[in-house]
Amino acid sequence: MLINHPSILTTISGSLLIQSIEDTGALGMPPKAYPRLTNTQIEKIKLWVVQGMQQGIDCEANCDDTLQAKYAKDIFPIIQNNCIGCHGSSAKTILIDYNTILTQVNNGKLLCSITHSDGCLPMPQNLPQLSSCNIGRIRNWIKSGSPNN
Repeated sequence: MLINHPSILTTISGSLLIQSIEDTGALGMPPKAYPRLTNTQIEKIKLWVVQGMQQGIDCEANCDDTLQAKYAKDIFPIIQNNCIGCHGSSAKTILIDYNTILTQVNNGKLLCSITHSDGCLPMPQNLPQLSSCNIGRIRNWIKSGSPNN
């Protein structure tokens, strides 16, 4: 008997997802070459699973994008969690530190790509757009001169 009810599939796939991100062994995710998820990130994923793993849920719902964003505290973690997996040191477009990110800010491609604007490749590629709060944080950081703070 094949069980194909969406809530059961969500529960099974969600359980596997949680197991893989909590596993510190060889089968854990992300792979050893990448930084482990923080406890906060894992808790957000667990909440997303419990809520049904729906596309478009904003896990940053309590985010205030009007605050003055700091590069190290606010901007780099967004890039690290959403971009470095594909834009690491061996990629065509590298986003691994302040200088490589600033290059994409200065040529206009970072904001153009994350806002899915015409003429730019939407990023993250083949994934939903960043939350409006995270885009707002990046936009405000850029408007403030993209300080390395």
